[in-house]
Amino acid sequence: MKNEMQLLGEMIINRRHEIAESVHTNRMSGVAMLQAEKQNFQKIEPKFMEIRAEFIHLFLGKR
Repeated sequence: MKNEMQLLGEMIINRRHEIAESVHTNRMSGVAMLQAEKQNFQKIEPKFMEIRAEFIHLFLGKR
């Protein structure tokens, strides 16, 4: 069981960017923004994606 959990954790870490993108897409769907807000958000959006991926990494206790 321990090996299975370890493998699952490693798989999640390896796919953390895909998972972060999915979470981000779901979270942002339906958020209404003006054109200017969208342009500003696009400048910082990559950082949000990286932060989401890092949270996944941290939650699994891996550094």
